[in-house]
Amino acid sequence: NNAIDGGGIYASNTVLSLLNTSISYNRISGNGGGIYMDGGRAAFTNCIAWNNGSPAISVTNSPRLSATRSYIQGGINGQPESADPKLRFGYRLATDSPCIDNASGPYSTQLDVDRKTAWNHPSTFNPPPATIRDVGAYEFVDNDSDRMDDSWEIDMFGDLTHGTNTDHDADQLRDSNEFDFNTSPLVIDTDGDGMTDLQEWIAGSAGWNRSDFFMLEAATNDVAAGDFVICWQSVTGRLYSVISTSNLLSTSWITNVTGITGDGSMKSYTNSSAGSQSFFRINVTRP
Repeated sequence: NNAIDGGGIYASNTVLSLLNTSISYNRISGNGGGIYMDGGRAAFTNCIAWNNGSPAISVTNSPRLSATRSYIQGGINGQPESADPKLRFGYRLATDSPCIDNASGPYSTQLDVDRKTAWNHPSTFNPPPATIRDVGAYEFVDNDSDRMDDSWEIDMFGDLTHGTNTDHDADQLRDSNEFDFNTSPLVIDTDGDGMTDLQEWIAGSAGWNRSDFFMLEAATNDVAAGDFVICWQSVTGRLYSVISTSNLLSTSWITNVTGITGDGSMKSYTNSSAGSQSFFRINVTRP
């Protein structure tokens, strides 16, 4: 949804009781990408409010908010933000989501939005038969053990024949990786930003967000010192190298520096070859 305020919920002097609700992928031009509360009272139980426009929650006139076994981005009432619920498009949970088998209360045995019963994830220790619902609107179910939610597979492919070794859109990113990475297995560039889903998976950028992609952040030329500096935003778990050539028509590139470990900070490389013309390229790999 797109709104001025309260992309997911806008409430004024209202009493809300939300149960197993997923609020996600809403956008706003004002405040409260997920929730906007003007006074009133709201209780969240087994809910997810994540990946909405920023700020995620906005309040006026001191509403009373409480949350039980819920994943609220930004937190509420001064409480710290919860762990990432790993919510996928279509409000499905990733196979390693902390929301799986983690609902609370007597309603944790109820059916989900698709009318699915609680499904016991094999990585948890709830004794069969499964009786604990997942947090959020949709129960994660993977009866064919391919690490993809069965309902997501049906939505994408119409069947459950795809698995960890299939690549429906032939973009060199397996269908199960597309599910984990939150991209579409039907197109090679989900967000249409010019980088393929595989390239974004390698770079660590969000393959579903066209404003997030790997790029050169800054380049400065200190003529007096004879230094040329290039900077880029690194991603934890990625390795970077800088290569250069004096002629773009040449297939010969030299390695200037390699083995730069990403840690989420800004990285830079300084070239001190005064007076020489060079073209630079930053390479990123996923070990």
